[in-house]
Amino acid sequence: MSDKEFFSQEPTFKEHIKNVVEKWWQQVNLGEFTGVDDIRINYASFYLDENKRDLVISPGRCESFFKYKELCYDFSQQGYNIYILDHRGQGTSQRILSNKHKGYVQKFDHYAQDLYTFIDTVVISNKSSNLSTKPPYLLAHSMGGAIALRMLELYPNSIQAALLSSPMLAINSGNIPPWLAKYLTKSAQYINKLIGKMQRDGFTLVPTKMYFKKGKAKIELAVAKGKKQYDKRATKKSRDWNREKARYIRKSS
Repeated sequence: MSDKEFFSQEPTFKEHIKNVVEKWWQQVNLGEFTGVDDIRINYASFYLDENKRDLVISPGRCESFFKYKELCYDFSQQGYNIYILDHRGQGTSQRILSNKHKGYVQKFDHYAQDLYTFIDTVVISNKSSNLSTKPPYLLAHSMGGAIALRMLELYPNSIQAALLSSPMLAINSGNIPPWLAKYLTKSAQYINKLIGKMQRDGFTLVPTKMYFKKGKAKIELAVAKGKKQYDKRATKKSRDWNREKARYIRKSS
């Protein structure tokens, strides 16, 4: 089979996706497994033969395996069993927060542990026990590349080889020096925690002091909580009574 027969060609791209890739995708198995903290992780797989090579795909940030239909098809035509997952908090997998549109992970290692569990309990377990179970190959993109690298730190022998596409190894801070970018990020993270506490518990940020130190402007913030309406009424009642009492004492003296 020539490359032109299974790679998408620009002139016939729409027809190829509709008439070939989408029809092939109907054969894909959709499943799920349990990740760290009992979070449901969804995946898609296309199994050709237990003697074929296994390829695991780790998508990038905010991506779903549905975005990878064409790529999965191309590799299946080259003789790979395909396995691709939706990382926790994105795609079709379970969300951690009530806001379904906000990506969140408690620890980045949870991504890596999920990926290893996927390989160990889904990919490897799909092989017959009487055959040698070689580790799969791994293709990872963007944040999926960072997840793959962390998984390899934790589980060095989990795959045969890995190909990383634009791995998320660091943040491009532009013209900002890395040390300053790190400081700003930590400051923003702290402020974000304060804002989160405000939203949850009805607190507010109150500036208490502003000053200059070594040519830099500094501001001190405090987290405060306003009184409830009934507390305000009680305070007003007590204040009014104290005023009446003081007025009475002055008249009597």
